[in-house]
Amino acid sequence: MYRLGFLLCDRPLDHLAARFGDYPRMFRQAFDEVCEAFEWVVYDATDAELPLAVTECDGYLISGSRHGAYDPLPWIEPLSAFISDVATTAVPMVGLCFGHQLIGHTLGGKVVQSDKGWGIGINDYQIEQAESWMSPPLPRMTVPVCHQDQVTALPPAAKRIAGNAHCENFVVRFRDNMIGIQGHPEFPPEFLAELVEWRHDRLPDDVLATARASIKKPHHNREIKTWIANFLGLPQQA
Repeated sequence: MYRLGFLLCDRPLDHLAARFGDYPRMFRQAFDEVCEAFEWVVYDATDAELPLAVTECDGYLISGSRHGAYDPLPWIEPLSAFISDVATTAVPMVGLCFGHQLIGHTLGGKVVQSDKGWGIGINDYQIEQAESWMSPPLPRMTVPVCHQDQVTALPPAAKRIAGNAHCENFVVRFRDNMIGIQGHPEFPPEFLAELVEWRHDRLPDDVLATARASIKKPHHNREIKTWIANFLGLPQQA
């Protein structure tokens, strides 16, 4: 059976966890929509839990986090070292939001708190160059986002796949076996709506209004989860 290593980099706020469950549960429910049975192996990276060898799992998925890839937290450097190890192999790895940023940072790109401000809500991104794993194909992708940090300069050999004027490097193929997506296709719109309200006092009025209005937009969460499953080689529903 396929073993997916889930590298956990944060926990939801208590009131959100009570309603939506923790992140491992949220991710499991999200990928159950597109995948057949496989083994989830959870590593709490924030508690120094990491695979002893890259080959412990068939592929890896890195979660988002409220922290920054550049933060001097004791668990980030070991996780970064593990990403470097995976980069020298053919084992597939996908990073979402913080995971995307940390892959970029680790491989020599630049990650900063963007002067373009918050990306929050359900937003649209143009596909610049489709790849074989991006099936079903889409001309653009609409997905939940919640971030200030961005990958603003790509590491060597990386290729931009999708972006928009606010976040140019939204989807990136960092290596043949590594991609990053700045969005959160695992987030139900209801969860994102709660995050928007939790941050309402930190958001400019126009950003808050746009984010609130976006929650009911149709999105491509299912399609993007299928892309991730394709890239990782996860068993998929017929």
